[in-house]
Amino acid sequence: KSGRTKHPTKGKNRSDEEKLKISIGTEKRWRDMSTKKKEHISEEARKRWKEIPPEKKRAMQESAGRALRIAAIEGSKAEKSLKDNLVKAGHNVILHKKDLIEGKFEIDLFLPELNTIIEIDGPQHFLPVFGEEKLQKTIKFDSIKNGLLISKGYCIIRIKYMCKHISQSVERRLLKLVLGEITNIEKKFPPKHKRLIELEINND
Repeated sequence: KSGRTKHPTKGKNRSDEEKLKISIGTEKRWRDMSTKKKEHISEEARKRWKEIPPEKKRAMQESAGRALRIAAIEGSKAEKSLKDNLVKAGHNVILHKKDLIEGKFEIDLFLPELNTIIEIDGPQHFLPVFGEEKLQKTIKFDSIKNGLLISKGYCIIRIKYMCKHISQSVERRLLKLVLGEITNIEKKFPPKHKRLIELEINND
C-alpha cells in the first residue's frame, strides 16, 4: 500500500515446473524448521485471531460453513485433487457415489475395480467445530457407514485430513499415502478384519 516495494507475484506467470520447485522448497523449509520456530508462528497466528473483531470472526465462520456445504455437494478441493491424481495414475474413480449401501450414505471416492472406498474426513469429524452434539452424531454416522460398507465386502481407506489448506506439497503426500495402500490392495485384497485402513495427513 505504501508503494515502497513491488508485489512479489503481481504480473508474473510461473510455469508448472517453477511452481513445483517453489512448493518443494517451501515444504523443505517448514520441515527443517525448529519446533520452537513453528510454535512461535502458531502463537502469532493465535494472537492475530484474537485481535479480529467479533463481527468479522462471525462472517469468516459463516463463510467457512457455506464452503463446507458446497463441498458436500460438489466435492472438496482435497477430494477433487485426489480423484484427478488417481485418474492420472490409471485408476477408475467415481466422486460422491450413492446407493452402495442402504440409507442416506454418500461415498467420497469409489474405486469400483478394487471394491475400495476412500473417505477424506476433515476436522469436523474429530473436533467439535460445530458443537459437541454435532460431533458425536458425525462419529456415530461414520461408524455405522464403516460397518455397512465392510459387511458388503468393501475396503475403506479413511484419511484423517487435518490440513488447513491444500498445497502441491499436501497433494503429493496425500497421493503417495493413498497409492501405497491401493498397491497393497491390488496385490492382495485384505481380510474382513483389516478392511478399515486409517491414514492421517496434516500441514506439518
